Amino acid sequence: MTKDLYKVGSNFIVGLSGIELKDGEANKLAALQPAGVVLFRNNIDSDSRCWPDTLITLIADVRAAIGRELLLVAIDHEGGLVHRLPKEATHFPAAANWPERSYEVGAAMGRE
Repeated sequence: MTKDLYKVGSNFIVGLSGIELKDGEANKLAALQPAGVVLFRNNIDSDSRCWPDTLITLIADVRAAIGRELLLVAIDHEGGLVHRLPKEATHFPAAANWPERSYEVGAAMGRE
């Protein structure tokens, strides 16, 4: 991989196709080496009680494929109407409704 491609990848957070890396997806991640990944509903195995383990495995596989020392893992889960995690996870209120507590709500979301 060239340093130029690494520099390009440093500017991206990319999505993934599902709950595990598909054929060729690991190779694409290795080539681009994005700064991180963003998780959406299709990356959460909501039909299984083992969804945290599946998610941990997915993130470990992504980390191994990308090969960066630091990896940003984001989730499109800002509370309110948007709820990406299974029903067992806390459904947080929209932070806009709690301006005086938005920091605490955000911190709780991050911990969970």
